[in-house]
Amino acid sequence: QVMSALQSPVNESTHSDQTPEQIHLSLTSSPSEMVIMWVTKSQTKTTVCQYRGKPTSSPNPEFPDTPKEDEETYVPELESATGSIHTYSVGDWKGFIHRVTLTRLQENLTYVYRVGDSESGVWSREYEFSSRRSGVFPFTAVVFADFDTKDEIQKGKTTMLRLAQNISEFCLVLEFGDISYADGDQSVWDSFFNLIEPVAARVPWMVTVGNHEKEDIYGFEAFERRFQMPGKTNFWYSFDYGFVHFVVLSTEHSLAEESEQYTWLVKDLKSANKDRTYRPWLVVTGHRALIGSNKRWFYKDKAQKLREILCPLFDKYRVDLALFGHCHAYERTHPIVNGKINPEGTIYLLAGVAGAKLDKEWEPQPRWSAYRTAHHGYGLLHAKSTKKLRFCYHRRSDGKMWDSFTIKKVKGFKKQIHYDYENKFLSKWFPLPYRDDSVSILQERNTEFDEND
Repeated sequence: QVMSALQSPVNESTHSDQTPEQIHLSLTSSPSEMVIMWVTKSQTKTTVCQYRGKPTSSPNPEFPDTPKEDEETYVPELESATGSIHTYSVGDWKGFIHRVTLTRLQENLTYVYRVGDSESGVWSREYEFSSRRSGVFPFTAVVFADFDTKDEIQKGKTTMLRLAQNISEFCLVLEFGDISYADGDQSVWDSFFNLIEPVAARVPWMVTVGNHEKEDIYGFEAFERRFQMPGKTNFWYSFDYGFVHFVVLSTEHSLAEESEQYTWLVKDLKSANKDRTYRPWLVVTGHRALIGSNKRWFYKDKAQKLREILCPLFDKYRVDLALFGHCHAYERTHPIVNGKINPEGTIYLLAGVAGAKLDKEWEPQPRWSAYRTAHHGYGLLHAKSTKKLRFCYHRRSDGKMWDSFTIKKVKGFKKQIHYDYENKFLSKWFPLPYRDDSVSILQERNTEFDEND
């Protein structure tokens, strides 16, 4: 046994059915809260998170020039929060899902935590996360859709390795639909959560429902049970983060004018537009993409129907960026209003490239299509200021930047789009090969799939 940073014994070698796994974070509507969820294979007597602010060094006020090695160390008090445990019956899946909400967190502070059962003394390994700042602030988020769990494992866990290695360079993950491709096999959900744990246990992992979350026979049961998003439902919700108001909608539920979701959406967009000087950026995520030129999806009736409902709302309420997936390719439009290029319009960005089989057939490229390709990758969204929002698309295989643009607000809602392919924003990111510690973290679990399958 060794002594942990939480000042109690941790047995690093023991793994039992009560050992927490699949640990992941999510935001609530309050900047001072964080949701932590995990799974155990058998039921535990308690659901507990032990946490404390990370110890910091502070100079002795009587001797401000004291050398660093003699500085006093401030160790915040150990805190403990309890939560709920539930399960669900789908196929032959057996397990118990735990949820704890940490409250009254100090803003912009690093916390060390572990989760487990205080009765048996079985705990997870320790992780760190940083609490959210209040107000508006710059940040970087990782964004993608259509994440094929088995493909990611077979390809050497490239995306998760890169993200785990560079965890300090972003503070949020947005995954907009077709989250794991479980398609009814609940063990794939287990593999997915264990695969993302080195990232999702340290930064919030926010999700959008996709068509593959509706599993045959079982419906949305796994999606509803395994995640906790900040709204009344996981299907549609919104939250503020830094300079951005994010709106998450469901293309899998009715958006007819009389529907519950449509009523909520209009109300939320109206509210977000009350003061766009304070929090100016409005970003929407959904799954089934609205505008694009790939042959697979955009010319189908359902795509046309979604465009007819949502695009006028995006025009009216001046959505800056719309992030979608479903079609397995990458495409970015120029700013569009009413189907035409307009500097005050919405940029529609398709990023369904996180691992599912690529859609490589295209129609002739329309004038409103600024850039398109079909390679696996992920995006980085940099909310830099009230005037600048930057997006970069990176290839999965080597992390190289394939598309990059900055939206600059110049007057009112008019936008200028600047293109640059400098990698200065990645100057702190570790390239391949990865350090051994990140590799070992990702290889601790995820044994359900053989990489040679």
